[in-house]
Amino acid sequence: MSSFERLEPYLQHYAWGGFSYLPQWLGIENPGHQLFAEAWFGAHPNHPSLILSGHERSSLKERIEADPLKELGAESVSTYGPRLPFLLKILDVRDMLSIQLHPDKKGAEVGFEEENNRGIALNDPKRNYRDDNHKPEMLLALSDFWMLQGFAPLEHIHQRMSLYLPELEGRTGGLDWKGLLELFLSLDQEMVNHSCSQLASRLSPGQTANKKNIGFWLARAMETYPAVKGQYDRGLLVMLLLHIQYLRPGQAGYQAPGVLHAYLEGQNVELMSNSDNVLRGGLTPKHIDIREFLKHADTSRAGQHILKPDYLMDDELVFTPPVPDFLLKHFKLNPGDSKTIQFNTASIVLIHSGKVETPEGQVFGKGQAVWLPCFNVLKIKAMDDQAELFLATATV
Repeated sequence: MSSFERLEPYLQHYAWGGFSYLPQWLGIENPGHQLFAEAWFGAHPNHPSLILSGHERSSLKERIEADPLKELGAESVSTYGPRLPFLLKILDVRDMLSIQLHPDKKGAEVGFEEENNRGIALNDPKRNYRDDNHKPEMLLALSDFWMLQGFAPLEHIHQRMSLYLPELEGRTGGLDWKGLLELFLSLDQEMVNHSCSQLASRLSPGQTANKKNIGFWLARAMETYPAVKGQYDRGLLVMLLLHIQYLRPGQAGYQAPGVLHAYLEGQNVELMSNSDNVLRGGLTPKHIDIREFLKHADTSRAGQHILKPDYLMDDELVFTPPVPDFLLKHFKLNPGDSKTIQFNTASIVLIHSGKVETPEGQVFGKGQAVWLPCFNVLKIKAMDDQAELFLATATV
């Protein structure tokens, strides 16, 4: 008789999170009106999920470390080492996130080693590299989802400059994405303050009423990140360089290493390599290292990337990003429909809506996740309503 164990997520209460979406989805009370930004399902070194075995809770990370071959399989351990290679999240973006990018694998390894050699503690707020892994990531929209992703076409950028910052046109007219980014990140603070105050004065109602217009998000960013003692965040200027990406529910996007991005509004499923390496370039009170940010920024292309699904069956889609560390499957089961799940490496099954039951009588419902070690077979059947599930695993 098989018995499958639930995963309890690690919850992140960042300031940009919402008050109700995640608590309602997880079925927990929020009487203190606490912010809920992310639910992490995985074995991140600092914030692992917990495995629920009866009334006991234990760390998924420690479970894997105790017997990686049993949990992950020999192929995964050989490819990625004795750790779960991916991290699955649910996000509720109420306020916009910082402008950020993630390093590639080699950059993360070098940066992590350098900061270790300099004796910078892992929990130091000025540390850039929390681990030695890259962090490509994909997202699937659960609602109307808005983000900045990659650079806007140069023609659009120069149109924005004419509209919002004509006094800088003489310095920006002939620059490419690399030159524009370097310019805005290297301006002295006095020029940043002057440019941002001019930009604010030119935001008209017509430009701030449409989410497809950068003026809408500039106005919101100025409310979220107002000048502090007259000092503006230079990320307001970097926003002028970036493409506005809209995803309708069910659409997926992908962030390659080095691609500038910032989530603006909505809820999503996010799946990434198991890392927490973030380099920030603006719209944040957190540490910004301009040198490291520019070193890893991909300024060679526009960078927008919609991830098209493969239709395996009528009820099953798979989103396969251009890295092997993770893939996402999306199932929709009508009442009474069954699904058998088995992989040669570990996977996490997340019930987004509805309820499913195993032949042994275990019931898993909305907001619950199941840990599925390698080669284990999970048979489930949708119960009274349509069940929607997400499955995260790796390619080995």
